Amino acid sequence: MYIKTKYLYFLTIVLFCASCGTLPKITDPVALNKRAHSLYEKKQYTDAATDWKNLQKMEISPDLATETELNLADAYYYGKKYIEAEAAYKEFRKMHPANEKAPYALFQMGMSNYKQFTGIDRDQTAVKNALIYFQEYVSTYPESEYFKDATGKVEESKTKLLQYEQYIANFYYRRHQYKASAKRMEDALAEYPDNAANDRTLYLLGLARTKLKEKDKANEAFQKLIDKFPNSKYAKKAKSMIKK
Repeated sequence: MYIKTKYLYFLTIVLFCASCGTLPKITDPVALNKRAHSLYEKKQYTDAATDWKNLQKMEISPDLATETELNLADAYYYGKKYIEAEAAYKEFRKMHPANEKAPYALFQMGMSNYKQFTGIDRDQTAVKNALIYFQEYVSTYPESEYFKDATGKVEESKTKLLQYEQYIANFYYRRHQYKASAKRMEDALAEYPDNAANDRTLYLLGLARTKLKEKDKANEAFQKLIDKFPNSKYAKKAKSMIKK
C-alpha cells in the first residue's frame, strides 16, 4: 500500500512538471533563435519572448541583437502584453532611430496603446497616447507603409475620445448638471470639429441648452445637427425639439 501511494505521488509530480511546459535550455544562439521563431509561428508568444530575452543575454552579432529587440517587442504585442510591447518598441526606436523598421516600431507603439481600450466608460489615457503616436507617424512618415492605417487610427482614436466626452456630458445631463454638460460638448466640438460622431455631440448640446432655457443656443445646435447630419437618427429628434 505504501509503495503504491509513493508511486502515485511520484507520477503526480512528473505529470505536474510536464504540464509546466518548461523548455529545455539551449546555449547555442543560432539554435535558440530558431526555436524562438518556431514558437512564435505556433503563436506560443510567451515562450518565444522568453527565448528572445535569453538570447539577448548571450554574445551575439549586432545585427542579430537588433533583430531580437524587435522580435521580442512583437512577441509581447501578439501575446497581448501591450505595456511591455510599447516599452520594447520605444526602446528599439531610441536605440535605432535610423533603422528601416523605426516607422513600424512607432506604429506599433500606437497600436500597443490602442489595444488597451476597454470601453468609453473607462480611463482614456491609453487612447490619448495612441493618438499622439499615430499623429507623429502620419507627420513623420507620410510615404511609409503604414501611413494609411495610421491615418485611419487617428480618426478612430479621436472618435473614441469624443464618445468618452459624450458619455461624460450625458452623465452630467442625467444628474441635472446642464451647464457642465453643455460645456463638455462645446469643448468637444472645438477639439474634434469634423468628427463624424458629432451628430450626437450637437444633440446633447441642444438638450443641455434647452434645459438651461437658452432656446436660441439650443436651436442653433439642433439646426447645425440637421444641416450637417441630415440622415442621422438624431436629426429627426432635433427637428421635433426645434418645433417645441
